[in-house]
Amino acid sequence: MASSACAGTQSVDGAPLVQRMLANTSKQSAAPALLMLADGMVFYGRACGARGTATGEVCFNTSVEGYFEVFTDPSYAGQIVTMTYPQVGNYGIDLADTQMAPGMPTEHQGNQQPALRGLVVHDLCRTPSNWRSSIDVSEYLEERGIIAIEAIDTRALVRHLRDHGAQKGIISTEVLDRAELAALLDAAPGLVGENLVKTVSCHEAYRYYPGRVAKDHAFAQADAALSKRSVVVYDCGVKRGILEGLERAGCELTVVPWDTPARDVLAPARRRVPLERTGRP
Repeated sequence: MASSACAGTQSVDGAPLVQRMLANTSKQSAAPALLMLADGMVFYGRACGARGTATGEVCFNTSVEGYFEVFTDPSYAGQIVTMTYPQVGNYGIDLADTQMAPGMPTEHQGNQQPALRGLVVHDLCRTPSNWRSSIDVSEYLEERGIIAIEAIDTRALVRHLRDHGAQKGIISTEVLDRAELAALLDAAPGLVGENLVKTVSCHEAYRYYPGRVAKDHAFAQADAALSKRSVVVYDCGVKRGILEGLERAGCELTVVPWDTPARDVLAPARRRVPLERTGRP
């Protein structure tokens, strides 16, 4: 494994002066953290989420806004997501904005676990300003057990990923020795052959109705078109926004697990979903 380093600071401990300065800010005395890529590139930073160690495929997202929708996007299962926008968390989090589809057995999504394995940002705002916000990003990440790192050069990381491709990586707030971290990364399973769809799909078929749309979003939504089509959606990590869009376009939706046999989908509608689950919520 190659050995190279890149970071805002070259020490996981940080200078005493830096720690004293941080203690008087919203960052306070943040714990050190490390991000290591499979090719040996290392980034030093600070912990800004849950404490621990996480491995996954390191990728990036270029959205300027909608970071919470990214966090809760099921398609990021198994990945460590790098946000390219320099500051994340300015407007906090409203749990109603989650993109995790309201599948079975829970109706609403606020308590569901995000599918991503880790988060990388340049700067995480801990003092959000938004009338809809109920929790800041750092608190949300800690509650959900998502390992996150900040204070690294995300521009350099994204350029590296663009040049060398997405690759396996590891974030840790507890293992700060590079050799030990490299050994953990080498031993971690890769994503090839791993059934991530199974981890994010619903467990039972269900009907999706307009009543499931969060009331908080009513001010920004037009009335749905009259139902014209009956659509079966295979849940391979479908986002709630996709379901809402189909519903507004006039589709009657039945969502089924990823491994539902075609014969069940082609059967009469009354057989797709158990009768006790077809009533409107």
